[in-house]
Amino acid sequence: MMTKPGNITEEDMMGDIPDIQQEKFIENLDKEALEKKLTETEDEAFSERLYLQEQAKQWEDKFLHAMADLDNLRRQSEKRVLDAHKYGISKILEDLVPVLDSLEQSQTVTEFDHEVVKNMRDGMAMTLNILLKVLEKFGVKVINPEINRDLFNPSWHEVMLAQENTSVPPNTILAVMQKGYQLHDRLIRPARVMVAKAPVEK
Repeated sequence: MMTKPGNITEEDMMGDIPDIQQEKFIENLDKEALEKKLTETEDEAFSERLYLQEQAKQWEDKFLHAMADLDNLRRQSEKRVLDAHKYGISKILEDLVPVLDSLEQSQTVTEFDHEVVKNMRDGMAMTLNILLKVLEKFGVKVINPEINRDLFNPSWHEVMLAQENTSVPPNTILAVMQKGYQLHDRLIRPARVMVAKAPVEK
């Protein structure tokens, strides 16, 4: 069978090659194709492995972030519960402060020495002491700075008056006009005080 010019087939190419050489040629072709296929497969496997590693890393990061958020949420919830137990009476205490002030004020009434008045004053003093002891069990502390010794502390005191005084350093507390109250480490009301100030130079 004649082959048209320009239409050379694989059979035509192999026609003049001895059988042994043909076998080696085919074997070499198969080997090259196999090696090329293996290389492509290895490249694909490597790319797939990199992709899976990246995906695993992303999922690990998401998991760690989720666990961190969950831990923060747990801590915040625990803190809210603790604060609710610790500071739960803060609103009640704010409402009780005027009552405490009145009971404290009653102890300064000395104009009347009548027996009935003295008995009422003693009864109020007892009521005040009982109430403070109950509040102390819940973490309430009285802020009562020592006169002529303690210095003004803006965190716990409120200045109502300032008086010139040379016998003590400036900002020394000269009088406590109203005691303050704190619940654990939270300020309910600062102590209202009068402090010393340096005389104005003339």
